[in-house]
Amino acid sequence: MDTGYSKWRKLDNAALAFPLVTGKNDTRVFRFYCQLKEEVNGEILQAALDQTMEKYPLFQAVLRKGLFWFYLEHRDIRAVVKLETEPPCSRLYIPDKKSLLFQVSYDKNRINFEVFHALTDGTGAMHFLQELVQDYLILAHPQADLPQIEHAEEITHGDKEEDSFSQYYSSDIPKDKEKKKAAVKLKGEKLVHSDMHITEVALSVKDIHRKARSCGVSITVLLTAMMLCSIREEIPKNQQKRPVALMIPVNLRNYFPSQSMTNFFGWIEVGYIFSDDRSQSGKQEHYGSLF
Repeated sequence: MDTGYSKWRKLDNAALAFPLVTGKNDTRVFRFYCQLKEEVNGEILQAALDQTMEKYPLFQAVLRKGLFWFYLEHRDIRAVVKLETEPPCSRLYIPDKKSLLFQVSYDKNRINFEVFHALTDGTGAMHFLQELVQDYLILAHPQADLPQIEHAEEITHGDKEEDSFSQYYSSDIPKDKEKKKAAVKLKGEKLVHSDMHITEVALSVKDIHRKARSCGVSITVLLTAMMLCSIREEIPKNQQKRPVALMIPVNLRNYFPSQSMTNFFGWIEVGYIFSDDRSQSGKQEHYGSLF
């Protein structure tokens, strides 16, 4: 079937590193999930996934290694829904194995979408999961006349597979050459993937948003500050003159007119030096770079 998409395409700029650094203990797989108010029906979920894939043939690809670079090759492999049995974010990309780079699974009332980061970023994954859940609910409740996701504009195949880094990157922007202080490094035992422990915390978005507004900041800024303060609690006093630093991913589609479903994100590196005296405000450092 002719989808209008390329039979193969080079990895986008951000995805180039992922195949080189992935392994059984660093899978470079991330997960989004949606928790319903009802038990998930596996057969209906499979039918919904079949429908969703018709709208996302870009994801119908396997990762191949060429002579000089990795590339994505279109393959007519059916995406199959599975009952969740593996640990979260288990390995999806295995060299020389021709398999899709994402997995849809379910457990009780939860629909999981896991994806190897070379295929897409958080925005692309969120759009896919939204479409999948929409298709599932419409099939599960045909009499409910549920609303469908409205797209602001018609998105072409070329728009979805565009490498927006190549489109908008400019080498004319001066780089920040200021030398940064070495950040605090947390110590502890590094567990292998099979020994990882997952901690889930459920928070009220309404309450978090209210708290963020009371501080005059966004939810992202509030949670970043909370994370910095949490890390501070683990820092010995002899390291408190070093900055606590975090790398915050940024969706570049908010700054450039891109509809790409490939990776298109950057990083803002935020550092904060806490004062030895907890009654003082400390010294703040902000610096950023895009990859």
